[in-house]
Amino acid sequence: MGFSSALQGRAAHEALLNRQEAELKLLETMKRCLIQKSKCDKEYAASLAAVTQQGLKVDRSDDLQGNLNRNALLLHDEVQPMYVDITPWLKEIIIANQ
Repeated sequence: MGFSSALQGRAAHEALLNRQEAELKLLETMKRCLIQKSKCDKEYAASLAAVTQQGLKVDRSDDLQGNLNRNALLLHDEVQPMYVDITPWLKEIIIANQ
């Protein structure tokens, strides 16, 4: 496979060099853009992970608050019968010690 006879002159050589330089410049620009995109994607992923962690913390605090409320109600339900059972006995002791 030979080189075209139309591209063997000085002007053709200059045109090929200019084209090659333009292609190299384009590749360097694309490289810079891809590096910048990669950095932006990493920052976005880190920010998204941070937002997700904050959301999970909020969800956990809501769950903890719900658990505390549930536990308080369960404790109240357990203590209430004891209080009802102790009240007459305590009333008798108070009356006896007056």
